[in-house]
Amino acid sequence: MRHPFLSILFLLLSVVASAQTPWAPPAGIPTPDFGIVEVAPTPNYYVDYAAGSDLNPGTQASPKKTFPSVIPAGTVIQIKGEYPVNYEAPRTIVSQGTVTNPVYIIGGRHTQPWEISGTYLIMEKVVRGWMTFRAQPNGTDSHHLVVRDSEFVGGGVGIQASYSATGELHHVVALRLNIHDLGDMNATGDADVVGLGVYRERNHHIWFL
Repeated sequence: MRHPFLSILFLLLSVVASAQTPWAPPAGIPTPDFGIVEVAPTPNYYVDYAAGSDLNPGTQASPKKTFPSVIPAGTVIQIKGEYPVNYEAPRTIVSQGTVTNPVYIIGGRHTQPWEISGTYLIMEKVVRGWMTFRAQPNGTDSHHLVVRDSEFVGGGVGIQASYSATGELHHVVALRLNIHDLGDMNATGDADVVGLGVYRERNHHIWFL
């Protein structure tokens, strides 16, 4: 049986002074090729669950209520306020971003679990509990997925490719995350909260920064 962590090529825990501090790799650790220096463009898809409607065009003045689970390349989603929408299977998020037209999900307080797959996605400035990066539901690889400058309350990030027997999960970056309130450190029972976890096989090129 393979050890769940053997397939990780790069695992780095780094403490930075602030969200504005640039990250520089230690000797021998390659810099991720996506997710460190990219800057989100102006949003083109606004979401406000409390005040929006899915009949609206999704502008800042007339926001959507939700966003679809399949997100086209170049979509920059700005979420306002609480967003209580579950994106677990069969509604797993599939980003269709490319290296020149990535997908962004920005902001919001998320109260339901998410599963995220696909390519070239950056999630930033969110507050949430638990989320999981996965291989794509159709069995193809997920890669270049990033969560950065965000807060996780009572949860964290799971790296778990195993949606299928073939799809891999690679080039994943978790950068400048504040993870806290994971339960009572003196509890004697099984408190299954991990903060950051890498599970099973077919995961590689993972950075925790």
